[in-house]
Amino acid sequence: MKWGTLGTKIGQFNSPRGLSIDGQGNVYVLDVNNSFVQKFNTTGEYITRWGGASNIDGTFTNPTALTVDATTNTVYVADAKGRIQSFNSNGIFIASWGHRSNDKVRLGAPLALAAGTASTLWVSDATDGRIQQVAAANQADLALITSQTALVGCNGPGALSDARAIAATPNGDFYVADSGNNRVHWLSSSGESLAVWGSQGTGQSQFNNPQGIAVDSNQNVYVADTGNHRIQVFRNDGTFLGSWGAKGSANSRFDQPMGIDVDPNGKIYVADSGNNRIQVFSALDLTALQPAERVFIPGIQTIDLFIDAAVGTDTAFDIGGSSPLAQSFRPQFSSLSIIDVFLLNQGSGSKNVTLSLRKGGADGPLMLCATQNTGIDQGESAWVSFNIRNIRIEPGALYTIELSPATGANFLWSRTTSDGYTDGDATIDGEKQPFDWKFRTWGFT
Repeated sequence: MKWGTLGTKIGQFNSPRGLSIDGQGNVYVLDVNNSFVQKFNTTGEYITRWGGASNIDGTFTNPTALTVDATTNTVYVADAKGRIQSFNSNGIFIASWGHRSNDKVRLGAPLALAAGTASTLWVSDATDGRIQQVAAANQADLALITSQTALVGCNGPGALSDARAIAATPNGDFYVADSGNNRVHWLSSSGESLAVWGSQGTGQSQFNNPQGIAVDSNQNVYVADTGNHRIQVFRNDGTFLGSWGAKGSANSRFDQPMGIDVDPNGKIYVADSGNNRIQVFSALDLTALQPAERVFIPGIQTIDLFIDAAVGTDTAFDIGGSSPLAQSFRPQFSSLSIIDVFLLNQGSGSKNVTLSLRKGGADGPLMLCATQNTGIDQGESAWVSFNIRNIRIEPGALYTIELSPATGANFLWSRTTSDGYTDGDATIDGEKQPFDWKFRTWGFT
């Protein structure tokens, strides 16, 4: 089933992007270039529309995102004025917030919205790459997730770049289409990273500017892979399940698909933006699959890094200046967590350290790069927490991890024992000695 053509009349579109379904199965479409929200029933019959291009309440200034609370049928719309407006299901204006100096919640450039539990909203704000949880009733901040603020710059695994879509689940978790980084994040309501997957490309589980995401009742994740003109489907832990679509205007083909949602019966609705239409697909046969449960697998996998050291020294590997510590390895698990490292600061320069992970050798494609300020004063040592959790990797494939200081910094990488404590009394006897990267493995059933 499909409906819509290019135009300005009712039932026509000019770059439809946001799409959301209410508790009765009605479909709301954000018709961006016409500055309208249009409402349709489950078969695509037009019901009503509202908005128009203006700055006053009830109208829109370059609208960017739409979501519907399926419990209350309240419609929320964000626009480039830095505001969120709420409407009832018939388009009657209720409230506006986010753009005034005295608003409890201040927004810069909201890009994505998702209705959460208990009348809350998740809001992606491009101004500082953050996601806010907002109480819709009184427009007050409930939570502020700043992309794992300990990881600054370097395209860290929690860092967001142009997060264009959010999908919330009934248990409070949510998923983010991290468009600029071409990946998907699964996050808890407190911002804990539960899984991350995706990279730039055209292959399976790769993306090109994904701008839509939805979750069905079985926690399967649907991603509008916008630049690749297709829909990809995953288990909630990132396991690839399938995909369909290619560029074109025939049935089941797309031109820049953006908005996507799944109704309670599993039917999939896609805002096929470049073709100015909505396409509807039957529920996929995914009923035999069970959603992944978060399960901690006790134990630590260590990877030995062998170095040459002088006889009689009891210091660890010097990573000062231009001498990073790097090691290639082949993991035997599919979800990698890098929790912390132990460092001694013997320099007076910058306290920043950067951790990088590449697939393949030292020149392979960069998967993540996280910079951390250690906070360690000269002559002191401490565990430095990177807290990188659940990066989706391929068992048996070659990866390279590297730890390097900022220019002018000088740290020592300390050897650790099998129980995770620093072995400060160890002496190096002239042979190559192991220095362990600490990988705590997490898995999914």
